[in-house]
Amino acid sequence: FSKAISLASAAIIMIGAVQAKDLIAPTNQLTILHINDHHSHLRADGRMSLNIGGEKTRVRSGGFPAIVSTFDKLSVGKSNLLKLHAGDAITGDLYYTLFKGEADAALMNEVCFDAFALGNHEFDDGDAGLVKFLDYLNKGECQTSVLGANVAPKVGVSPLAKMSATDYIQPYTVINRRFGMKIGIIGIDIANKTK
Repeated sequence: FSKAISLASAAIIMIGAVQAKDLIAPTNQLTILHINDHHSHLRADGRMSLNIGGEKTRVRSGGFPAIVSTFDKLSVGKSNLLKLHAGDAITGDLYYTLFKGEADAALMNEVCFDAFALGNHEFDDGDAGLVKFLDYLNKGECQTSVLGANVAPKVGVSPLAKMSATDYIQPYTVINRRFGMKIGIIGIDIANKTK
């Protein structure tokens, strides 16, 4: 367990601190690239200010094209790579208001995440709204695994479970990588926020 946490922490640090050409990894190393909570902020925002060295400094933050570019750069030469999105992809910006997840899904498919764990905001427009977003996400070639082990849509009642509880959402996925590496990923949602 602690080794997995170390891998995840190291991968998150590497995203911002190291350029792709500097990452020469042994063949049995796993690289994890991860994001969460982009909340339909698809365009970079120049309104954020940070306190750097005691000075208020305006910075440009976010933007999904920058995420796609960063993931592409950090993926070069990686034989064992895992790309994860830990949820809250939608709601929070005019892009969601206008396109109801279609724009988010199109850009998420540019990254081609191996797994997407549902966040509480994926349910903001109810199960039917989530189905619409997941249908957009599945239009691409990626077929990203959608995870939520503690999400139990009622079969025959919820649009998420017309035939079975796993029509749209799986509790976990196992991803095979080179050299016999198998990686299990479990999606857990924050129950009190989601309900």
